[in-house]
Amino acid sequence: TTSEFLTKNETNTIQQPPYMAPCDFFLFESKNHYGERVDFVDWIHNDKIDIFTTNCWDIKKCDRLSILVELSIIFAVNNLIEYLIYKIEEKLYFMPPEYVINLWLLSQELSLNILQDISLAFCLDRFDDLPLNSIYELSKENFLKLIGNINITSTKSYLLKITNKWMAHHNDFTIALDILKNKETKILHSIISCENRDSDNTEKFIHCWDGNDFFELTSFKYPEDIVNCYTDKYKLEGMQIIGRRYNFYLCGGEFGDTGIFNKNVWRYSLITKKMVP
Repeated sequence: TTSEFLTKNETNTIQQPPYMAPCDFFLFESKNHYGERVDFVDWIHNDKIDIFTTNCWDIKKCDRLSILVELSIIFAVNNLIEYLIYKIEEKLYFMPPEYVINLWLLSQELSLNILQDISLAFCLDRFDDLPLNSIYELSKENFLKLIGNINITSTKSYLLKITNKWMAHHNDFTIALDILKNKETKILHSIISCENRDSDNTEKFIHCWDGNDFFELTSFKYPEDIVNCYTDKYKLEGMQIIGRRYNFYLCGGEFGDTGIFNKNVWRYSLITKKMVP
């Protein structure tokens, strides 16, 4: 029944009055009736989504993903929303920049804050690859979120050129060009600590020093592949942690003198708080 399906997929529902008949039919018809909504219906029936099986993304496939994101919000399917955000972050750099900037705008409309931060981070990192028409059509608020962000990757001359053209396009010359200054990359010195040095299964903490303040950046746990290799006798030693943008990477290390090495590179996202290989 519809009620069973919604409960299974952690969808919020409103209790109906007792005088109304209970749902004894299935609301979601077969995918043949849905056309472009086939991915959502396929997920309903089979718990799978085919669009993530390859890294080739054309406009049609991107549109399918946008529809899927919108439907997950309309039906408030929490576990689908979480899964989509996880997969989008994983596949983001395979997607065309012109789609990602639209995904950023869509996530704002849908109030998907995590997806908004992920797509914004991409736009900042790949700013020079974003289509000019899409940039010029941005609202002033969103345009300033890009060019005013310290993490934007571009040259000052290019940012100045884009800003002048945006102002001419909107006939709005009120943007202070001082916003384009001080875009140099900052390197933070950091240390890692934990509550129990004798276990790799405890929470790890990263603290940073930015020249003025010492603060906790985040906390995380090692992935299960690392924890499963850990014993009281053989501890993981020599692992390196490298940070870039909103990610940091765990790589290398040997379990004691066993010759067993950590051969995976793990990425931890400061936005989604997830560790993935």
